[in-house]
Order: sequence, then structure tokens, then C-alpha cells
Amino acid sequence: MTILDTHTRSVFYLGRVICGLGIGGSATVIPIYLSEMSPTSMRARLGSCYQFTFTIGILISYWIDYGMQYAPANAAQWQIPLAMQLIPGALMGLGMLTLHESVRWLLAHDHTSKAWDSLAWIRASRGPEVKAEFRAMRSAIERDVHATADFTARELLQRSNAHRLILGISLFVLQQSTGATAMAYFGPQFFSLLVGGSSAALTTSDSTARLTLLLTGIFGLLKVISCLLFIVFVADRFGRRPLLILGAFSMSACMLATAAILKTSSIASDSSSAAALSPASLATILLIYLSIVAYNLSWGPLPWPCSAELTFALFGVLDAGFGGLVYGFLPETRGMSLEEIDGRKPKKSQTHRSAKRETSWLELKTVRTIDDMIAHQSDQHNKGTQ
Repeated sequence: MTILDTHTRSVFYLGRVICGLGIGGSATVIPIYLSEMSPTSMRARLGSCYQFTFTIGILISYWIDYGMQYAPANAAQWQIPLAMQLIPGALMGLGMLTLHESVRWLLAHDHTSKAWDSLAWIRASRGPEVKAEFRAMRSAIERDVHATADFTARELLQRSNAHRLILGISLFVLQQSTGATAMAYFGPQFFSLLVGGSSAALTTSDSTARLTLLLTGIFGLLKVISCLLFIVFVADRFGRRPLLILGAFSMSACMLATAAILKTSSIASDSSSAAALSPASLATILLIYLSIVAYNLSWGPLPWPCSAELTFALFGVLDAGFGGLVYGFLPETRGMSLEEIDGRKPKKSQTHRSAKRETSWLELKTVRTIDDMIAHQSDQHNKGTQ
């Protein structure tokens, strides 16, 4: 819809809404799938791959936009960048056909045999360690399923559940409020002001627009590099809390310094060449680059302007506050399985009704042991390979 129709704005908007629904769904499901299927020792690293591929997509889009500035000024300048989105979407759709369902989802819906096959497939092993991991998963899932059999929305407000709910929501709200997403979407507009142009200049093929998109392309490249550094050297080597705190205060320092420069210095330039950029513009661009590096080393991988100075001052203050919130409220989860994280809260925090329901079920329920089930599956697997 957004590619073919070049005249009707309503159809364009409808296409973007449909696209947004798909992106929003995948942005929720993919990190959950990665987290549920990842080994404990690699959960942060594999979970961060979502952010890494996200930054790669942004980088590609930036440089496609930069290249299209050299194309003739016609509808192809916006149709080609939009059409390129069909390629990764098609690849993801085809790739999903080869995946197995989440082990924890299968266990929660009483598909034990399929869950074991899924775990053996993703671990490429049916050895003792995988069996022990499967036992821990099934034990935790069974407790959760039966303890929440009569769950009501009111229980979300009880202390233990409310604490987790607020933490989960807050992390993503804070992530979106760091200013990094605003810079990703409106980077060309910000950089256009810093090079002495205007947002209107982006619709033309002049040198100011090209310089603006070049700076934006470098911005995207730094996002990819910093996220890759996080995956290779940082993830699963340091605690979540220190990284989030350090990242928040680093972004805050960069944003507040940017706001101060914009407040006290002139960034206007009568020339559109990089050599003629004012010192204030160069300093501001550098600070923005440093801020996005800090973001992709912390808040990006882990869990928008009235005036330029107000925007960066607001983001700077928010980033500083986020560091304090992480220090005060977020527990450390490095090296812990999802089941261990789920069991962090003391038992006394459970309601009497939930605890009674769980104990009663564990005492009365009779099922075939996990070892018997795994042995049966192993025999079937061995027969199939003979």
C-alpha cells in the first residue's frame, strides 16, 4: 500500500498502520522467544541480538536514504527505501517456518513430549545437562500453571506481582524515554539544524541534505558497532544493574552538555561543508555520538522537540533519574535462569490462597516422572536413527 499508491495519503497511512502492527508484535514476541530458548549463561548475549539486528536495519535504512539523495527527484526517492523493507520481512517470515515452538510455552500448555523435542533441538543434545534443565523448566512451569489456575486481575495488584509488573513496564518506558529513540527517528532533523540548514532542506538534493544524511549514517554505524561490542565483550560479563546505571549517567552527561552548548553557543553556519561547521556544532555532534554509544552499551540492548536545548536538557535529567531508579529498585539477574529469577521473591509474599492451591496440587497430582518421559523419547529417537 505504501509503495504503490503515490497520491492518496490515507492509503499510505493505512499501510503504515498495518506495518506497525506487525513490527509491534514482533518487537514483543522475538525477545520473549530468545529469552525462553536461551541457556542461562548466554541469555543476555542472545537477547541482545535483537537490538543488534535492529541497529543493523536502522543503519541500512540510513545509508539507503543517503544514496537516494543522488537519485533524480521523483517518487522513486521514497518508494525504493520503503520497498526495501519487503526483503527482511520476507526473510523473517520464511525463517520462522524452520523454528520450533518455545519450550516453556509447550510445557505451559501440557505438550511435554513436544517440549522435550524442542529443547533437544535447540540444544542439539539429549544429554544429562539438557535433561536437568528440562526438569527445572517443567517443575517451575507446573507450579506456575497450577498456582495461577484461578488467577484474577486483582492479584496483579498484590505486592509480589505488582513489583514485577511495575519493573517490567518501567524498564521499557525508561528505555523509550532516554532520547535514543527520538534521535533514531528524528536524527536527520537534529543534524540538519546542527549543520546550519533546516528540516525543509531534507526534501531537496542539495549538499546540506547530503551532509545531514551522511552524519545520520555515521550515527547509525556507531549504533551497530557499539551494540556489537556489547554482545562480544560486555554481555554476561557484567551485572545488569551496573551497566544500566553507568549507561544512564553517561547519557545524562552527554545530553546535559549538549543542552548547555546549544544554550550558550551559536551553531548556525552559512556553509554546508563539513569543514565550515562551527566548533559548537562539532562538539554537539560528538556528544550525540557518545550518547548513542552509551545507549547501545546499556539501555539499548538490555531492556521524542519544543526547542533544541529543552529537548536535550529534558533527556539529560531523565537519564540521570533512570540510573537512580535502577540502583534503588532493579534486582541483579546475571547468571540466573528464568526459573531462579521467578523464585527470587520470598514464599511469604504469596497469597495464602495461591500457596494452599500449589501445595494441594503437589501432594495429590500423580504424573509419569520426567525421567520416564525422557527415557521414552530417547528410545524413540534411537529407534528412528537405526
